[in-house]
Amino acid sequence: MVPGGWNAAFSYRYEEVARKNGKSTKLAGLGLYLFSADKEAGAQVYTAATKLEQAKITHAAAEMMVAKSPALRQLIQNHKNKLWIPGTANKFIPLGADANTQDGLNVHGAIIDELHAHPSRALWDVIDTARGARRRSLMHAITTSGFNQDGSICLEQRNYLIQILEGQLDDDSFGGVIYTWMKGMTGSMSPTGSRPTQTLVCRCFWMNYAPRRPRPGMFRPHSTTF
Repeated sequence: MVPGGWNAAFSYRYEEVARKNGKSTKLAGLGLYLFSADKEAGAQVYTAATKLEQAKITHAAAEMMVAKSPALRQLIQNHKNKLWIPGTANKFIPLGADANTQDGLNVHGAIIDELHAHPSRALWDVIDTARGARRRSLMHAITTSGFNQDGSICLEQRNYLIQILEGQLDDDSFGGVIYTWMKGMTGSMSPTGSRPTQTLVCRCFWMNYAPRRPRPGMFRPHSTTF
């Protein structure tokens, strides 16, 4: 990861991936980076979910990373599910929609877990509006898809990303990736000619490394079929 780099290119990310693909481990690393290595004074980073216990799953992975790394242990303190850096206002904590701790947030990074499970956009809006004082904050939503209801925040974010991927919208502040099975997407038939094949489609609109200010047209959608 490049300090002040790849995360600064996007304000929002949507990621859809099947279960058991290590998302909690990856998100824990992202949260630790935003909180401790992103050169943001007083960085407040949250793992957020509908329930505090769900938010603690990703956060527990981050705590384990700190416990197992001598370098991180020198830098970061841990107490009662709160990670912080002594001598700074930087902190990394779990946040649940069922908790009474949503006021007074000043968000630099937010990891919204299992977005499809959010019954409303209430927590999303609280976190999003709490980013106003930050120069280059990030909201990273991740979902295992699940069941999206019409009007849900998850379906809203998914459809917005698809419009970008299909060239209907141009928004370099929004990135994401969708890994999904789609039957007969390409209209191809199986070798026996009996029925459409199953196609694994990876639709991406992000880059691992990016400059602080993305140039117009730098990010282009990619659809990869396996």
